[in-house]
Amino acid sequence: MKTSVATVSQGFVNPTKIAYAVETITTDLVVTIYPNPFVEQFTATLDKKYNNIQVIIQNVAGQLMYNSSFRNSAELVVETPTLSIQTYLITILADNKVFNAKLIKQQ
Repeated sequence: MKTSVATVSQGFVNPTKIAYAVETITTDLVVTIYPNPFVEQFTATLDKKYNNIQVIIQNVAGQLMYNSSFRNSAELVVETPTLSIQTYLITILADNKVFNAKLIKQQ
């Protein structure tokens, strides 16, 4: 009689042995947002002029509500008349630097 040994795994995925390259992001971006709370638009003033800027606004559930890119600017005017009245999370990415804050839309 022959005996064999087998391993059966169910319910999970075995980890792969792949290395991922992750770009380092520094968080020393200085941004002033006003007015906050805002009605239909707000201004974001950055500490200097940046080449590539991305503004991302999400609701508190994490759904993407606004995403726009700007170039070669130190002051951004963001118009959001279609956003409903609530609290949002804003992320500004500028040349590998990141800024996060709460943003409140009111009537």
